[in-house]
Amino acid sequence: MSSSTRKSGGPTPQTSATSAPFLWHHNQPGLSKRQTRTVRAQMDARALSHLAQARQVLCEALLAANETGALAPALFSVAHTALLLAGQGEPERAVELYALASRYPYLGNSRYWEDLAGQHIAAVAAKLPPGAIAAAQERGRARDLDATVTELLAELRET
Repeated sequence: MSSSTRKSGGPTPQTSATSAPFLWHHNQPGLSKRQTRTVRAQMDARALSHLAQARQVLCEALLAANETGALAPALFSVAHTALLLAGQGEPERAVELYALASRYPYLGNSRYWEDLAGQHIAAVAAKLPPGAIAAAQERGRARDLDATVTELLAELRET
């Protein structure tokens, strides 16, 4: 499925409980935006503090995105993979993947995602030479979302 034919939409069907931190929709009933950001940040921090679990959750999220063709899970999964890679000392790849996800207004214009991931990716990127940042961003903007989801899924399954 090409990126242009991805379905925009809400949560994906049949996701396991371990996928929740990565696929949890930010508009939970009864929670303020601040509360939602806090809960989401706590869930993400817990998942990312356990590398094997984080990889498994990302695999499930990427698989759901690949199977359903839904835009939001694909973008969220790519952005979360960027965070994982940033934390593992792969800043250029993190910048590249976040540039891909940010290319889509659904994520790129979101204050929520800027707070959740964009600021962290920018902090990691600040340690890179300016030329490396620009090159990684350019590569990311040129990437195909579907191909990247498939690529990341294969990589995470190998580890």
